[in-house]
Amino acid sequence: MPTTAIDVFERLPAYDRSMAADQKKEVFDLSRFQKFLDRIRNPEKGLPVIHVTGSKGKGSISALIGSGLQALGKNVGVFISPYLHSPLESIFVGGQPISIEKFSVLMNRYQAVIDRLPPSQFVTGFEVLTAIALQHFHDEDVDFAVMETGLGGRLDATNVIESPVISIIGAIEKEHSDILGGNITSVAFEKLGIVREDTPVIIAPQKDLMIADFIKTYCLQKPAPCLSVRGTYESTVLDRSANGYSFRLNAPTRTINRIQLALTGEHQIENAMTAWAVLDQLMPDFDQEQVLETWSYLTLPGRFETRIKDGRELILDGAHTPESAIALRKTLDDVYGGEPITFMISFLNDKNVEGVIRNLVRWGDAVVFTQVDHPRSLPARLIEARVKDFLNKQKVTYAITNNLRIAWQKVIKMSSRSPICVTGSFKLIEKV
Repeated sequence: MPTTAIDVFERLPAYDRSMAADQKKEVFDLSRFQKFLDRIRNPEKGLPVIHVTGSKGKGSISALIGSGLQALGKNVGVFISPYLHSPLESIFVGGQPISIEKFSVLMNRYQAVIDRLPPSQFVTGFEVLTAIALQHFHDEDVDFAVMETGLGGRLDATNVIESPVISIIGAIEKEHSDILGGNITSVAFEKLGIVREDTPVIIAPQKDLMIADFIKTYCLQKPAPCLSVRGTYESTVLDRSANGYSFRLNAPTRTINRIQLALTGEHQIENAMTAWAVLDQLMPDFDQEQVLETWSYLTLPGRFETRIKDGRELILDGAHTPESAIALRKTLDDVYGGEPITFMISFLNDKNVEGVIRNLVRWGDAVVFTQVDHPRSLPARLIEARVKDFLNKQKVTYAITNNLRIAWQKVIKMSSRSPICVTGSFKLIEKV
């Protein structure tokens, strides 16, 4: 078979997949990536970037901002990750993913540069994808480029941008301790690395009030003007269903009686409030009706995505941290009224397995632990070893298998007619 540009892309070094241990130490080094950008004529320069970081919600916030600005007549580029099936899913202009033809042109152009790099100046797949997005946004002459960080902020590939028009700090929680530090304050410090002097900062609602204060203090010292969504914007939930939530929003300059979201969960209301605050900053007095219509049908893969498979109601959600597990469980309870859930779960080996399971699974549920074909995937038996005492105390029925086909058969058998939720890893969702 002929080699495609996507094949070439997927052979690039990747932190989460194919890199040697000594290479991983060098991944988070923007000076290395900057040298590559210099060789390809610096696509990071001159773009009007809206930069979004956080531990969770940043993909939803990015999509809500991008779709809102597009509804208001702006030409908008959006860069989000992770993708489920193809890198084309990460780069959008005008709501349309980058074409395979354009991706191939840029990938081939950059591959010619990559082939001449010395080993110490390697570039990763995410870095190349970032470069492709930046160049595509230039070529399409976007009015705004909404860019979500991949991991962290200070040393993330997206942080090569020079002068963002606004920075957004999503909800922060302890994650990726091996890279971002062993406590939530060190994680927050890394995320705040995207903040620039004199550039407005929007702070999404934070679960940890200490972290909210830490962010404000950091911005004050930068200095960078900041606005905290919590305390400035207030919401009242009106309806909850598997098809989305609706809420009333009190903003500083107006009240919106009903905002209907196709995105499901109260955490998505907080993401929408954050996105609304960004629109208020960028375009005061914008026409809200176009935004409201767009948000009423905006969905994202793997964010409480509902499907029917084999005649069964299926929820796909990429929750893989204790905090995101709390949000998923609350949404499941809101939508299904506390009905038992059957879970199909796998994890990568850097996740807080015990924390996720304790926050997600309860008496009456059933669980099938499985494994995806990925170098960092945890075998089902190791997941079981970590959580079996908790599951036995809760009297939760569970099974293990590393075969995805058999795992699905077990889920169907164990679920009776209850909803099925696939979660724990975007890698698993990709395979279902």
